[in-house]
Amino acid sequence: MPRFPGTEPCPTEWGEASRQKSLRALARMGIEDAGQFEAAVAALARLMDGHDDPEAAARQREAEVERMVEAARLSGIPDYFRTPRTLAEQMIDAAGLYGTGRDVRVLEPSAGDGAILDVLRERHPEARVEAVEPSHTLRQIIEAKGHAASFGRPFEHFEPSAPYDAVVMNPPFGRGGIRAMDHVERAASMLAPGGRLVAVVPESCHFRREGRYRAFRAFVEDRGGYWIDLPADAFRESGTGVKTRLVVLDGVG
Repeated sequence: MPRFPGTEPCPTEWGEASRQKSLRALARMGIEDAGQFEAAVAALARLMDGHDDPEAAARQREAEVERMVEAARLSGIPDYFRTPRTLAEQMIDAAGLYGTGRDVRVLEPSAGDGAILDVLRERHPEARVEAVEPSHTLRQIIEAKGHAASFGRPFEHFEPSAPYDAVVMNPPFGRGGIRAMDHVERAASMLAPGGRLVAVVPESCHFRREGRYRAFRAFVEDRGGYWIDLPADAFRESGTGVKTRLVVLDGVG
């Protein structure tokens, strides 16, 4: 008869007969103790949620992630505009990671829901990627996608353990793009010599004449940087019509 510690005979004849019948049924299935019973329950749960079918499980995870992303989009997280996949691919190509070796270090200091991280993992699975994302909601999405846990405070508080070979970022723009420029300049200081930074910034950073904007353009030029035009509707699918450009610059030293 199966042995289940902690189970006692039932106080009524009918109840004890029912208990004994259940135990005999378990024994016919090869379940002889509590450990085997718990394993059988876990196996049943996996069957019910698709874990024994890798393709079904993957589809289930993808659907759950998309649900989380849509909920995040509708929640009004400040400065959260998802990087479209085609743009993320263009940015990673511009970062020039091909041929850099297996020890390449990459920083994504404004990870959002992990759109750039997704492409990095596909294109460069050997890269050691670190991410920063202060929003708890967005960090949950990043982790649900299987990415390593990200630094959970604003980028202004982040300190790297070593320089990076590449930084790929879609920073928060802030009012007039000021915060984007601040983030780009800070991230550039974390590049290894010869490393490369690729960032999305608002169009205003390229044309406004006030001193802060002129200083930023000089900063880019001093590092051999350049600008890449983007379509006016580059972020339409993300819910904004703000015009943007890519800025690309290299580490010094």
